[in-house]
Amino acid sequence: MDPDELHDLVMLLKNGVASGEIEIPESSGVRESLDRVRLNADGKVDPNTVNGSVRAAALAAAGAKATREMRKIPLRDVQAAYFEILDRFFGKPFSEMKAHGLTPAHIAEHLASQEAIVGAFDAELEEFASGMHEFWEYYARVVELHLRELKCLKSVFGGDVFPSYSANIACSVGLYMDTIVLPDPLMRILSMAKVTAPRECCRLVTKHALSALGYRDLALADVDPPIVVVAADPMFLNPSYLTALEATSKEDVVKHASTMFGCTFPTTEALQSFLSQFLTADKLVAKLVDPTRLLFDSDWSETLPEQFARYTQDTASWFPGTVGASVAETTYRAFFGRMMQTNDLLFRSAGYRGTPLIDAATSWQYLLWKYEYDSDCSGMSQKEMQETVISKAIATEGSTEFGMLSGVSPQSLIELRRKGAMASLREAIRNGLKDIDLSSLDSLPRVADEVIATIDRKFEEHDRELRGIISSRRKFFGQDVSRCVVVGGLSIAAALTQNVSLAILAAAAPFTVGAPSIPDLRKQWQSLQAQSQELQRSPAAILFRHLGHKFGFSS
Repeated sequence: MDPDELHDLVMLLKNGVASGEIEIPESSGVRESLDRVRLNADGKVDPNTVNGSVRAAALAAAGAKATREMRKIPLRDVQAAYFEILDRFFGKPFSEMKAHGLTPAHIAEHLASQEAIVGAFDAELEEFASGMHEFWEYYARVVELHLRELKCLKSVFGGDVFPSYSANIACSVGLYMDTIVLPDPLMRILSMAKVTAPRECCRLVTKHALSALGYRDLALADVDPPIVVVAADPMFLNPSYLTALEATSKEDVVKHASTMFGCTFPTTEALQSFLSQFLTADKLVAKLVDPTRLLFDSDWSETLPEQFARYTQDTASWFPGTVGASVAETTYRAFFGRMMQTNDLLFRSAGYRGTPLIDAATSWQYLLWKYEYDSDCSGMSQKEMQETVISKAIATEGSTEFGMLSGVSPQSLIELRRKGAMASLREAIRNGLKDIDLSSLDSLPRVADEVIATIDRKFEEHDRELRGIISSRRKFFGQDVSRCVVVGGLSIAAALTQNVSLAILAAAAPFTVGAPSIPDLRKQWQSLQAQSQELQRSPAAILFRHLGHKFGFSS
């Protein structure tokens, strides 16, 4: 440890103990060791007088102080600062995109097709990447601390760089989970800038920056807990994290290949040696025992050799440095990348005390295989498995073009959260799923169906109540009105309901025996009006206004 750093740590410990801010048990022996610390002639702590117990206590004290300082920085302030950076660079194209009803992909393709823009982007890329890295170096631990201490249901997104813009994943999964943790998409892309073609890098950065801006309102909404939190990608900030991630992923690649080829590979080197014998994709495919595990993309329908060629071509277009890679290199790289992606999601989920959230079919399959390979040592609890399955079921519905839950707007979700509606919606969904084994990932289709059925039942109940009130009003305006012979009573009814027909009727009303009293009339209307207002503010009503048409109800 640097002598100056050691001096600062020891003095922090000494001052903390002297002021009573830091308490050290008498039995630990640290106090006696601290008393034996001496200073050199220059006033600095003599390292030779500092034993291991004092060093450990000083480091702990410094860590505790740093944690206290981080807690003072509001999570929302960090999120605001992040989106301010994005807005500074991408705010104008984002506004244009919104104004013309375009998508991030449209804008990104357009900008990346212009050489002048790509050139300017490439010239500023290093400075921009350095600024983003500096931002997260300072704030990453602040966000992580707040997320770990957040007592709520958290879903941590992974399996892709960033969620789709067209189907806001928070607006579907957010109906059940409290907080959706999204990774900053720019760090990962910027980290690969040196091996990515400038045009492709410009396209990817622009596309994902615009997608991230689409989540700004949810991230900055004044609700607790937050609906969306953008967090740093620890893979590019913490060397030890990356080392652990790579080691775990190499083990998983070996397990995956062993299953795929039907033989056991004791080491990564043994696997790579085995793969090197295949000079063509056809020969590799012919050796497969389980061809389903040679999965590049769930949407691809070509033969496996054709998929292999497609993957190789796509990779080369994105990363010119991979041109000319052998079959062995391409195969290993494909599986290693998928396992890195899967383990990164699981690591981050554990770090933030949340559960994995994946909407991409291919990534979901690799997560299932990961659980299969780790079945003997998986630390995932039944509750975590349940939350993962439910989140995936809702995310799948929300991400499809005709998804039943994809019509809730960010503003509606914020309104639901502000009215405290999440608990009742979550309870309704859980009640609907109580007879399904949520500890099994195979129950996903049934969960998706039941979530939709639960929302459907909510809508039916709401529609029935709403029609009942409308019917009461009609009776109030019709049959009962015929007995309102007192012109004043009809005038009050007209004023209360702002009903022009009643006002006209009041002017010509004859006197009839048996009319209800004016106070009764007012009371009846106020009661109906209160019921209507309460119903319109209910969680079901908020969902009904935005999703009712998908379930066959008129708005």
